[in-house]
Amino acid sequence: MTQARLAAEMMQQSIDRQMENMRTLSSELATAGVGSEEADIFIGRFLKENNHTREIFILNVDGGEAGRYSRGRSYFDAKPVDYSHLEQFEKAKAGETYFSHVNYPNLRSRISSSRCR
Repeated sequence: MTQARLAAEMMQQSIDRQMENMRTLSSELATAGVGSEEADIFIGRFLKENNHTREIFILNVDGGEAGRYSRGRSYFDAKPVDYSHLEQFEKAKAGETYFSHVNYPNLRSRISSSRCR
């Protein structure tokens, strides 16, 4: 197996694990209820265990922000943002998974996934 193929397989496995972790978090949040103490615990654990994820934004079915969590920023006074007009939200509402671009020049991944159930 070539090094490039091995690297590609490792990257795919990492993405698959991340997606499964996001699905698990989504199920936990649906059970606990957004804004609950349990949800905060689930999100805190997810951020701790998934180093590639820096922030989590939770949207309601209308595209409004229902919660915002970050590793290094505080959003206590932040005003909720309306995402209903964005392509990501429209795809999620349709049941699709949306991946944003990856910003290689700054070596910061910006892969986001969104999906409505």
